[in-house]
Amino acid sequence: MYSLLMLLLPVWTGSFVSAAPAVSKAAALSGADCTFSDAMQAVQKKTSCSTITLRNLKVPAGKTLDLSDLNDGTRVIFTGRTTFGYQEWEGPLIA
Repeated sequence: MYSLLMLLLPVWTGSFVSAAPAVSKAAALSGADCTFSDAMQAVQKKTSCSTITLRNLKVPAGKTLDLSDLNDGTRVIFTGRTTFGYQEWEGPLIA
């Protein structure tokens, strides 16, 4: 009876271990859904968003669309047409 009680105790108390990934505190606190069509604004405000939608994005010539150092769990969605201005340079286009 004791072993059955120990087996059912998590069911009654709702204390199961979850295999879901942990979200960083920064991502959990930000929580904003952001939509950008200006590349430089997206780069500046990227850490305040948990979901970033880049809609009809135009990246200026010679500039990198820097999506590095996002909060853990941030989703990036490209919609519409993304274009990069032309310039011969060392790049990269996206980081």
